[in-house]
Amino acid sequence: MLIADPVVVDRYQIDSFDRFYQRLVSAAAAIQVETSDIQIFLQVRIKLDENHQRWVSWCIKHATEAQQAGVKILLNGTSIRAMSYGYDGVHWSEACRPVSIDTDSLEWRTAAVHSWESADHAEALRVNAVVFAPIFSPRSKNLYSSKEPVDGLERLRVLCARLTCPVLALGGIGSAQVRLCLDAGAAGVASLGGLVIAQDLSLEILRLVEALQGGRKLIFES
Repeated sequence: MLIADPVVVDRYQIDSFDRFYQRLVSAAAAIQVETSDIQIFLQVRIKLDENHQRWVSWCIKHATEAQQAGVKILLNGTSIRAMSYGYDGVHWSEACRPVSIDTDSLEWRTAAVHSWESADHAEALRVNAVVFAPIFSPRSKNLYSSKEPVDGLERLRVLCARLTCPVLALGGIGSAQVRLCLDAGAAGVASLGGLVIAQDLSLEILRLVEALQGGRKLIFES
């Protein structure tokens, strides 16, 4: 799962969010064509409390662009918004998660979890996967380190054994950490800060996919 968040992009002032998003979609679409083993998802994480109408228009327009490029796209928010904006699915934060199953109309439903109770609730909602974080120090918080608490691989291992649904690991994960997460039971990984600070965004995604495939190299032209 590749996460696009304008707050994180703006924090490092490396690129405009629109430009970063366009490069992200282009790279994800091209790499997805080269592999049938790994499903790439793009999660748009935008808070709609400020400049609401501008971001609503942006979310609708760019969902269509991603889908035309063949990229599965999830909206971080509510199911109603994801459906009305034309997204393939929804990613629920713990704050936006419904109490009970609110729709089966969306193809994909994922949920952020930070505790065992939260994970059990997400699984009861029949999500396709949960996203558990942070595993390592999140690069979205700081380029090199973070004072945020880290759940770590052992907690990931316990969670994966607890649940029957797939678990995606998030937080400080580059290609070198993918194998550790898979060995702990994760079905895949999610990336946010590592994408923003990557010198070569296409190469960063490519290396993540190759690591998920056990190191099998892909032929890819950016």
